[in-house]
Amino acid sequence: MSLYLEYRLYPFTANICINNSSTPNPVDNPADNSNHKEHYPAFALRFSLSKPAPNPVDNSIPVLPLPTSKSVFFRAVVAKLLWFISGCILSLPLSDQGVKIWGGSSSREFLDKVGLGHRDVGDLGPIYRFQWRYFGAENVDTKTDYKGQEVNRLIEILYKLKHNPFDYHQKGHLYCQPYQRSCDVALVDLYPGTFVYAIVNIHVYLDYIELLQEQLVRGLTEFPELKICRDN
Repeated sequence: MSLYLEYRLYPFTANICINNSSTPNPVDNPADNSNHKEHYPAFALRFSLSKPAPNPVDNSIPVLPLPTSKSVFFRAVVAKLLWFISGCILSLPLSDQGVKIWGGSSSREFLDKVGLGHRDVGDLGPIYRFQWRYFGAENVDTKTDYKGQEVNRLIEILYKLKHNPFDYHQKGHLYCQPYQRSCDVALVDLYPGTFVYAIVNIHVYLDYIELLQEQLVRGLTEFPELKICRDN
């Protein structure tokens, strides 16, 4: 099944690479500075987050729907997720782990250039992780304590999953659907259900076309299994 799902991405990618005109990037950002080709205005895939265990009486096996036709920097995936959860708005802790994707957007040169010279180096402002943990609070700087000003969205979700079990899931499974505005793509004792991935403004950066064309001719394998080892 995972082979079929990943193959569904191939026609979209091929059409973007071959048939569409390029569009300048409207954002003056050193981390995002190439033209791109745009295609479908919306696209969605549904992935199962588990597969049957060899023994029918055992619980299903969690799987992670990662692309199998290219190498994935999985350590960076985990580092970014934990960074998001932490609510940190500094890019420096992530850069210290060798994940430098947001370094260009928080350098002294970039901050001064876009009129944010009052921010410290590494200060990304009220972006994703701030919105997760401190929703509704006014972003000031990296030294401000936002406790008591915010709605902690992650805590709200976890509380509802535990204490209002039929609000977000059914029959002991968790179903997920993110909405991603622009695409360059497990909780609280519940079994993984499905993951619906909806994307708007699907595009390919011009300097990645050759790499994508190479990826399109590779074979695929089953999605990897996912096991999380806890300290306790």
